[in-house]
Amino acid sequence: MPAPAARRASAEGTRPDRAVVDIGSNTVRMVVYRGSQRAPEVWLNERVSARLGRDLAATGQMPEKSMDEALAALARYATILR
Repeated sequence: MPAPAARRASAEGTRPDRAVVDIGSNTVRMVVYRGSQRAPEVWLNERVSARLGRDLAATGQMPEKSMDEALAALARYATILR
């Protein structure tokens, strides 16, 4: 649960309320919402095509470049959320 100051800032509209990060076989996505629980608004929607599942069936491993792209996306998302 966010600290009281974060909840207050969120209620004032200066900071998003919640975020969802989805790491899939092709994309890493973050959607940030703000507003009421009953009617949240999308504040930010970002997607990176990291293609983590590319060649997975053939090699049994995720490509190194894809993992680097996914980690870079997660680092960016963390920066945005701070």
